[in-house]
Amino acid sequence: MKKLLAVIMLLSCAVSLWSQEIAEPKKQPKKRNPDRPLRYVEFGLDMDAGLANNVFGFGDIFNAERTLTVDFKKLASSINDINADIAGKIDVFFNVNFGEEFGIGFHGGVDVLIYGDISEEILEFLADGNKGNIEGALAAGGSIFWDNGINMYTKFEKLKVRLSPSLFVPLVYMPKPTAKISIHTENPLSVNLELDARIYTPLSIVAENLMELSGNDTTASRQVNSNELSDAYGFDMSVDAEYELFPFLDVGGSISHIPLYPARLSHSIKTTYSYSSGDFNDILDDLIKNDFELPDSGEVKMERKDNESFKVYRPLRFNIFADYKPQSIQSNLLGLTVRPNLGLSFLTVYDTVCFNAGLEAQLRFMRLLYLKLGMAYHERIWRNYLNFALNLRVIELDLGVGIQSQNFLKSFQLNGLNAVAGFRMGF
Repeated sequence: MKKLLAVIMLLSCAVSLWSQEIAEPKKQPKKRNPDRPLRYVEFGLDMDAGLANNVFGFGDIFNAERTLTVDFKKLASSINDINADIAGKIDVFFNVNFGEEFGIGFHGGVDVLIYGDISEEILEFLADGNKGNIEGALAAGGSIFWDNGINMYTKFEKLKVRLSPSLFVPLVYMPKPTAKISIHTENPLSVNLELDARIYTPLSIVAENLMELSGNDTTASRQVNSNELSDAYGFDMSVDAEYELFPFLDVGGSISHIPLYPARLSHSIKTTYSYSSGDFNDILDDLIKNDFELPDSGEVKMERKDNESFKVYRPLRFNIFADYKPQSIQSNLLGLTVRPNLGLSFLTVYDTVCFNAGLEAQLRFMRLLYLKLGMAYHERIWRNYLNFALNLRVIELDLGVGIQSQNFLKSFQLNGLNAVAGFRMGF
């Protein structure tokens, strides 16, 4: 309910801003479009990295004057479950722009995601020791995607369309595994843990080195077989469109990663782990003796397979938006754009569907300086951010920073950080 109210407030602010423009439209002299491409030919680099959790703030972690402690009872009253996410992306591109009518380019990059969750049932047990039998779960997963493709756009009067067909390979893919935990609170207190996790990859070198790290194989390869990558490629398409509905309002939408052909991963590592204790104190003793590693009394099995055909698609995303440009603050020297947006993300690595929403405002000073301030709920993370871009025509530098968390209130308390950087050069 809190998330829904926050989203409604964001969108109501945007609607109230442009409603007056409809009631009293103003005639404006025809101006050169300030949103036209900045360069005819350019190459560049974009980077994005962030981490977030809903438990600890950076002030808690880096405070040398006090010991880091967790009040589970207080924590359980403010969040439903425990979440942590780490994400990073790097993209290199080259574009050729023929004005507003047509442009084409090429891109390639790597996208990384790692996450971990602790279920509500376990958090409640840690908070107040619920009586009865507890059935909870731990989950973790992640992916590393490498992609390369073509970017192109064209404009038909008031309609601008962009297409981006791409080839992609999941270098490492770990779908959501679950560690099921059964806690029996009858005397004696006992805990049972069952884990089944699978890691998929197209590269035998990755599978071999994972087995070597686990002590199951000492003959790991040190060379990448390029033929394995060519056999693993998947293919998808991204498309977005934007239409000038009024002089002060553009509307648009996008669909990212429309699946056309799946990537196929031939190597897998299956890990199973089971542990059962007659007394909960035995678990604590084992963890302490083993420096909080998996206790020897548990049973770990790893199995490698090289004849898999595991199909993987990239996350499918839908998004709609509106760009409100108040005519009283719109000229070649100064411009303001307010953008609300709504969307959905189908994330197989999380095994969930995420609702997305956001509101951002961009202020432009000529075509030299751009400032962007926004708030968004995107793929289970609340983010508040400020971005800055300096365009010197031949060179452009983009920088941005954000604070974030899976919990709305804690997104203002430094429970996570996000940083973006970009560089462009051309003429």
